[in-house]
Amino acid sequence: MEAMRSHLCGDAHEHEVEYRIQAKDGSWRWYYDRVSITVRDEHGAPVFLAGIVFDVTERKNREQELENITIALSEDASTDALTGMRNRRATVEMLQAETARSRTCGSPVSLVIFDIDFFKKVNDSWGHLAGDEELSGVASIIRKTARGTDLAGRYGGEEFVLILPCVHEREVKAVAERIRCEVEQVVFCGGQESVPGEAIGPQ
Repeated sequence: MEAMRSHLCGDAHEHEVEYRIQAKDGSWRWYYDRVSITVRDEHGAPVFLAGIVFDVTERKNREQELENITIALSEDASTDALTGMRNRRATVEMLQAETARSRTCGSPVSLVIFDIDFFKKVNDSWGHLAGDEELSGVASIIRKTARGTDLAGRYGGEEFVLILPCVHEREVKAVAERIRCEVEQVVFCGGQESVPGEAIGPQ
């Protein structure tokens, strides 16, 4: 309505807008509406106008599908397929962004790198499927234990990264120890419980 009012008052050369309307069956339809005043009187008031309306629902649906595909591809490109965490590239980009923000704002940013101890023994003893389960389990614990503002990613192999914005050293140690203890209690390798203290070690 604001666009039409602007056109009628002479502020805009023509009225052009896309909008959606809910049909009787409950579905939503998209329309493209274009109107132009062809004749005005001596005071500038509109006398005649010409317009056209198109149903552009299919085009809008295709655009939405393409947008969804683009978002999905972008997420795939930044996600580690095994653990569902951010992959190395995305993790490095996050760290660079947080480092830049820290320098600009003067607030701290902390980094924790987790490495699963003796991970090669898991693959050698019980196979790579067991190793994958170990990695997925550790990733799940890191995500569950981290705060909502923390940024977690898989750096590569059995290495994980946790970026903690606005967190000082003492708090970082507490977070790392909490994750280590959680992994020590619940991670299993090939059906046998991990040896306490050998599951994960913060670097």
